[in-house]
Amino acid sequence: MAEVAALGTAAAIAQFISIAYKTISMAKELSKSADGLTETNAELRNIANAVEEKCTLLLSDTAFVKPGSPFSDVLKKYT
Repeated sequence: MAEVAALGTAAAIAQFISIAYKTISMAKELSKSADGLTETNAELRNIANAVEEKCTLLLSDTAFVKPGSPFSDVLKKYT
């Protein structure tokens, strides 16, 4: 039974080390970042901003939005 307990303890220690390593790595990345974002989060922010800009352009061009379409409701809501 002691062997199983030792195995469980070793697994818990390994998991703790893994989580600590990931936490320290992320903290280093955040401290080096100029805007306080990880590289992945900054990339996602840029993608979201680009999508928002494209949606705004599409909604502002009313020639493509037919009356009665679901997009006309969105156009009314946001303009």
